[in-house]
Amino acid sequence: MLDIETQPLDAFWGSLGGPSNDECHLALVDISRPTRHSGLAEGAWRDVLCGAERTRLDAFKSAAAAWEYEASHVALRLILERCLKIPASKIQFRRPGVPFQAPELVDIGSHAIKASLSHSGRFAAIATSRSSAVGADVEPLSRAKDAYEVVHMFLCDEELACLAEMSTGRRMAAALRAWCMKEAVLKAAGAGFQIDPTTIWLNIKHPGVPQLTSIKAPAGDLALSVCSAVVPTRPEALVALAVEPTIRSIQVSCLSLEELVAAASLTRTCWQDRRSAREQG
Repeated sequence: MLDIETQPLDAFWGSLGGPSNDECHLALVDISRPTRHSGLAEGAWRDVLCGAERTRLDAFKSAAAAWEYEASHVALRLILERCLKIPASKIQFRRPGVPFQAPELVDIGSHAIKASLSHSGRFAAIATSRSSAVGADVEPLSRAKDAYEVVHMFLCDEELACLAEMSTGRRMAAALRAWCMKEAVLKAAGAGFQIDPTTIWLNIKHPGVPQLTSIKAPAGDLALSVCSAVVPTRPEALVALAVEPTIRSIQVSCLSLEELVAAASLTRTCWQDRRSAREQG
């Protein structure tokens, strides 16, 4: 049974640094482009990205797409900095800057952690776990019609039959939830769309209830708990999370990129003060 708790930023930020192996953390970050009055300038935190990520960023022709990429990857690194107690710019990924690749961390020994990143327009979803495969996906609710129009690409026959019994409005919402949940499952499996999503079965009649599913992952069969929800404080976004059944608790927090940067800056200052105190002592 998954215990899902929405936490204020201070509690969430504190628990991110903890050692628990049966918890997963999920941050839903508002990455809207900063305004003149936000206190967060575009490019201000770009230096935490590695060279490959900056090269990828420079290749975007759309300013909006470039900002979405920059903001979501900066957010990922700042959250991992808190988890690993390693400067964000020092965190290494196996294939940084490669499109559609999961953020697989280079082995860092006892600090090992698994992460998943999804970004779509205004929002980024970042999930972390110290013990479990993890996959996150976020979709704006405005994409429900788009998902419904391509259901044959990701629903199996049994799921399509369930969908046909629903009213038109419910069909669109159920289609988007199924898409979001299946993408989270595929990310947790580490295979992306190398696996046919129609081979994953979900109970789409009750999509808001955490449920078990299984998938043939590259490393072997993988059992996963998957859930989805419209976050009350971010009602225009649907987020889904897939984790292994060993995870008992999911800590969720909704925050802005500006709040995340402020929390990371404060933590860095605390670390520096402690280091100075040790050196002087």
